Amino acid sequence: MKIKTLGLAAIVACMAMPAYAETFGTFCGNRQSIQERLADKYSEAPVIRALSGAGNLVEMLASPSGTWTMIVTRPGGQSCIVSTGDMWQPLSPDAPAQPQA
Repeated sequence: MKIKTLGLAAIVACMAMPAYAETFGTFCGNRQSIQERLADKYSEAPVIRALSGAGNLVEMLASPSGTWTMIVTRPGGQSCIVSTGDMWQPLSPDAPAQPQA
């Protein structure tokens, strides 16, 4: 379930990124700068990294207080924030990766 959920989130993020970047250009930039700012301002750190089929790096950053940010980085290097929110709750490390039959 966890893998399917992350996969679906990555697909949605990668599809939404071009329109989001055009509409909210100020939310795109250097990956390291974006991560440093999120760490400084919200205490967010990477909790998930995955590669999409198109080669985009999809990352979720979260804080101890529950804020989270999804960043997508294209192979060319441009990074964009595609979603943010509250109430981040990691799944148990013992949670099954596949649905139980």
